[in-house]
Amino acid sequence: MCPIPSTDAAKSLSETAERFRTNLHALIAHLWPDAGQAQAAAKMGIQQRTLGRYLNGESVPTLDMAEELLRKCGGLEPWQLLVPHFDPRNPPSIATATEQPRLSRKAKVTAHSCQMVAVLGAGRDRIRRRGAKRKSGAELVQDLRGGQGRGLPGRPLCRIHGGWPARLEFAISSAMKLEGTDKPSFCVPDGVTNGQLGQVLIQYFERHLAELHEPAVGLFSSALVEAFPCR
Repeated sequence: MCPIPSTDAAKSLSETAERFRTNLHALIAHLWPDAGQAQAAAKMGIQQRTLGRYLNGESVPTLDMAEELLRKCGGLEPWQLLVPHFDPRNPPSIATATEQPRLSRKAKVTAHSCQMVAVLGAGRDRIRRRGAKRKSGAELVQDLRGGQGRGLPGRPLCRIHGGWPARLEFAISSAMKLEGTDKPSFCVPDGVTNGQLGQVLIQYFERHLAELHEPAVGLFSSALVEAFPCR
C-alpha cells in the first residue's frame, strides 16, 4: 500500500488517489449495488480496512495489489481506474501485449498521465510521504541496464512483474496507450519497441542526469519528450 504524501511535491499522486477513489466507488456501485463495504472487500479478497483507505483516498495500491483486486472486478487493469469520466458500464479499452506487440502509430500522452500510471508501476519502491523513492541518474541507468536480458530488448512488459526496469517499462507502455489525453507532450512513431524506449532512457540519464535528485516517478517523460517531440 502506498501512503499518500501531504507535500506539494506529491500533488499528482494525491490527484491519482482521488481519481482512483472516485472510479473505484463507481465500479463497486455498478458491480455490487447492494453490497456494503465489508461485502465488497470480501468479494475483492482484501481487508475492509484496506478498501476503506482506498475509498477514502488515503492510499493507492501497488501495481501487484491493484491487479489482484481488479481481477475480481471484471478483469479490469489498473490504468482503467485512472482515466477521467470513467464509466463502469463501458470501461475504456486498451490493446494487450499479445494483440499489439508494438506501440500504436503516433501514440500520444501527457506527462501528467505518465506520472499517474507510473504511480501504480512503483511496485515495491513504494511512494513515501516525502514523495517517490529517490534515485540518482546513475542508479537509474544501472537499474535499466540490469533489466536487459529479462525482456527489455524489444519485448513489451505491460504484464511483467519484477524489478525497477519492468515497472518503468509498464509505466511507459501503459501511458503510451492511454486513451483520452488532450495535450500530447511526446509522440512515438509506429514500430518503436519498449526496448528501444529503454535505450532512450539510458542515453538520457547518462547525458543529463548523472546525479539527479528528483523523484523517479515521471522522469521518463522528459527523456521521451526530448527524443520524440510532437510536430
